[in-house]
Amino acid sequence: MTPPVSVADIMPYAREFAANENGFLGHGFGIVQSGEKVILVTSSITEGSELYHEAIVRALEERGVEPILMHDYELVGVTLEDARRLRDFVNKSGGKLDFFSLQDSSRGWAEGCSHFRLNDFLKDTRPDLYELCNPPGISADLPPDLREIDNKLRNTNFFASSFIPDYLNQYMDEDPNVKGVFWGRGGPVWEPFHPHKERWLGLFRFDNMWTAMSPRSDFPADVWLLSEELTMEPMAATDKVVITDPEGTNAWWDMTEEQSQRWVRGVYLRGHIFMFPQEAYG
Repeated sequence: MTPPVSVADIMPYAREFAANENGFLGHGFGIVQSGEKVILVTSSITEGSELYHEAIVRALEERGVEPILMHDYELVGVTLEDARRLRDFVNKSGGKLDFFSLQDSSRGWAEGCSHFRLNDFLKDTRPDLYELCNPPGISADLPPDLREIDNKLRNTNFFASSFIPDYLNQYMDEDPNVKGVFWGRGGPVWEPFHPHKERWLGLFRFDNMWTAMSPRSDFPADVWLLSEELTMEPMAATDKVVITDPEGTNAWWDMTEEQSQRWVRGVYLRGHIFMFPQEAYG
């Protein structure tokens, strides 16, 4: 792929995304109809991402949609310049903030295991492992001004804070003409929107050439959706699970009818099939 140098280079891809009704985890932008408003919340601080933001806004406007573009770092009171200063400091210090955003799911490993539910149990039973799992976090090495920025940006992570979903819910309460919001890069983003989970429409990842220009978007959505349905179909009647691999794994267990029914209820999340029963939401 050749990196784009202008919004015009991105527009053909943006128009495809703006019309596609299906997306990973949620809906695609195409679910929003002409005359409707929709919120787009970006999480990218990467140089050049603004070209993609402008392109998708233009593509939606061409369809008669009224997009409302927001940046998550601005919602929590941080400028783009300061967010990038924090990113650069962390990366130079040997840490790693996500290439596209500050919503990095691996951030917990950099900051230790303090958010794990079993952390107290680990401290009591294996203090040696507890010490290894809870080293001084990256934030401990930040200068005071960057630490303040870091604390604010933690509110962009829906796992740790409902600040942005609360703000967006209030915004949509005040403007009922807004159909919903596209926000997040992955995970159960809709959960903190309770009791209005339906307002979360899908992810917003149109901010880099790998997402925007990848040929994978040419694969028909109805085909991959059907493949997921066919994979799930026999699960409700499963009485035994067997796991094998070329390295010699050969694990199995029996399942009751109740267990298989619970498995199939929670096995699916668009783009995911939880093939291990205890991982399913059921």
